[in-house]
Amino acid sequence: GTDPVRSSGEIVAIHNAISAPHAIEGFPLTVGVSIGVATAPGDGHTAAELLRAADVAMYKAKRCGTPIEFYDNCIKSPQRGRLSLLSDLSEALAEHQLHIHFQPQLRMADGAVDTVEALIRWQHPEHGSIPPSEFIGVAEQTDLIGPITELVLRAATVGMITASAGDVKLAVNVSARSLQDASFADEVLGVLDKSGFPPARLELEVTERAIVTNVERSTYTISRLRQEGVRIAIDDFGVGYSSYQTLRLLDVDRVKIDRDFVAALTTEPRDRLIVASLIGLAHELGLDVVAEGVENAEIWNALTTLGCDVAQGYGIARPMAFPDLRGWLSRWNDVRVDELVITQ
Repeated sequence: GTDPVRSSGEIVAIHNAISAPHAIEGFPLTVGVSIGVATAPGDGHTAAELLRAADVAMYKAKRCGTPIEFYDNCIKSPQRGRLSLLSDLSEALAEHQLHIHFQPQLRMADGAVDTVEALIRWQHPEHGSIPPSEFIGVAEQTDLIGPITELVLRAATVGMITASAGDVKLAVNVSARSLQDASFADEVLGVLDKSGFPPARLELEVTERAIVTNVERSTYTISRLRQEGVRIAIDDFGVGYSSYQTLRLLDVDRVKIDRDFVAALTTEPRDRLIVASLIGLAHELGLDVVAEGVENAEIWNALTTLGCDVAQGYGIARPMAFPDLRGWLSRWNDVRVDELVITQ
């Protein structure tokens, strides 16, 4: 509506009606409701602009635990925090402020480059470099996560082809919202077809949380992609409450052991036992294992002893822009693994 004062009473009535207890087969059921409100023309002139503004307001309502928030109050607030970043994300996409960095993963058996993970970075004109942890979770609350994921896929696949990376695989993170989108699999395959990047060299990394958010839809999306040759990896494996359930329900290709276990591998006997058990379980299921957070030669050697397949971490290479990746790949054959993990 165009009159926030008039419409606020109506919105309160809607909120009260939805959140009121309902009897379902004799049992009372209460549903939590968060409402974000945007009004025309002050908050936007098109449906897309208004929906985006309403999303921002709804996210504030969820974060603050309030039932209703108006977008106008969000932009007037002196402490906008992540809401401000969410408001700027649309402009960031249009103004090419989002960039892709790449982090190599090495096969532990021979030191060859196995996979390169694409990681998004945001160079904000006012706030400088913003890490993904500051905006991806917020973007997942809106429809912006779709264009962001498409951007990463498109730019990273073209980059890998340009880099002449041979049979090196490309890993891209996928959100829960994308997995639940019925059209996501077709969109991924469309990007691959347009770029000419082989599906068998693409690996989508999904978290257990993303999978269990809606198991049925996630299973459909993952199955559709795997039928076309796309690989699936479970990211941050071991930290979710449903690790074994995830492996029981889904066919995947790889698990990535969370850095929290890997970091204390050489100092904490329990962590070493957990990592050894996860590697053994994955191998019994025919999966390969990536260890995250490999920072030094001691961890590399311990993982080698335990039979881990692939390693990733700052001890191997930090995330780098595409020009640096091309140089890194081109000179890799001249660098010994033991020198690399010790000196970096």
